[in-house]
Amino acid sequence: MPDHALLKRLKALQIFRAFFVTFLLGTFLFFEIGHYKFPYPNAILYLILSLYLLTLIYTALLHRVRNLIAFAYIQMSVDALSAILLIFFTGGIESWFSSVMLLTV
Repeated sequence: MPDHALLKRLKALQIFRAFFVTFLLGTFLFFEIGHYKFPYPNAILYLILSLYLLTLIYTALLHRVRNLIAFAYIQMSVDALSAILLIFFTGGIESWFSSVMLLTV
C-alpha cells in the first residue's frame, strides 16, 4: 500500500477515534450512565482521558514517523487493548460496550 493511502487511512482512524471517545465521554459524564452501574467508574474516566492524550500524540507524530506500517500496527494494538479495558471496566462480557470489540477487529 502506498504511503499516501496509508496516511489517509491513519488520519481517518484518528478522526473516528476522536469522535468515538468524545461520544463515550459525553455519555459517561453528561448522562452519568456509568457512575452508579459500572464497577470502576474512575478507571473509565482515566481510560477516556488517556485515549484523548494518545490521539493528540498520534496526530503530532503522524507526519514525523518514517515507518507508517509499524505506526499503524501500534495504533491498532493500542485500540484493541483499549477496547478490552473498556469492556473489562464496564462489566465484562455483559457490558454494553462488548460490541466495540467488533469495531476494533
